Amino acid sequence: MHRLLSLFITPLVVITLWGCSDSGKLTNQKAQNAVRQWLNSVNNKAAIATVTGVLEVPMENSAKADVSLSNFVWNSPKNDPITAYAFGPGGEAHNYTGRADAIFVHYNDGRWVLSKIVTPMGSWDNVGIVATDTPPSEVSLAPAGTTGHYTNPFAYCKAVVNKDTEGEGGIIDSQYAGGNPPDVVVNKMGGACTWRCMDGAVYGCFLGASGRACMKPESSNSQRQILAMRQFCQQNPNSNVPNAVNNTASQWKCNGTIPVIDNAYPTAPVDKRGYYKDAWVKVSP
Repeated sequence: MHRLLSLFITPLVVITLWGCSDSGKLTNQKAQNAVRQWLNSVNNKAAIATVTGVLEVPMENSAKADVSLSNFVWNSPKNDPITAYAFGPGGEAHNYTGRADAIFVHYNDGRWVLSKIVTPMGSWDNVGIVATDTPPSEVSLAPAGTTGHYTNPFAYCKAVVNKDTEGEGGIIDSQYAGGNPPDVVVNKMGGACTWRCMDGAVYGCFLGASGRACMKPESSNSQRQILAMRQFCQQNPNSNVPNAVNNTASQWKCNGTIPVIDNAYPTAPVDKRGYYKDAWVKVSP
């Protein structure tokens, strides 16, 4: 009888142990490592971030992490017409301590990727940082056996996979030591341009007069954009919101003093990294 019971008990123990595994789960530590890496990328290494909880939404393949931020510094751009409507002439450093939301996307291969940070001062979209158990200080993009310095843009993009542009400054990364922008991108675009990496490939964009088309538009839900457009519409009721104020992919107008999307114009498509899809061209070796 004792032997018969063992046959039933043993499988139950195995099932219980498997059910307790956190494989594929977005833990507080993984989320916090991703947020920490984001803080480093936006020059906020002195800021403190603590993930207090994670709520997964399986039906949406997403999760929201509650984050407590301390000593987060945001420098408002000087003489920027968009931030000027919400934060004044700009150029000042704003220190924020309080709550933030970190939004993650769950991919079919099991990765949890930090896609967005939302604070009362604004949001940061298309972050693209994979949540791992490894603290940011231990993460290295350079392949084993290399010095981490690339001069070939195609080899660099293959190694880092995704790297966003800094506008006219191109890519800023100590691992890349080649032309910025590379000659191959300048030749492809036919003049002043910028470049970036997406999915391991090199992409180029012609800057034009302002370079606006080469930069990421902001989310229509961005607190910064909402404040700027509300301020504009209060001062200019029943007007079209100009590009100097509207930095989203949609056209906006003032319905009285309320900013609304102008459905008479289609929203410009963006790629998976949040850039204007039609402005960027894949460059081949």
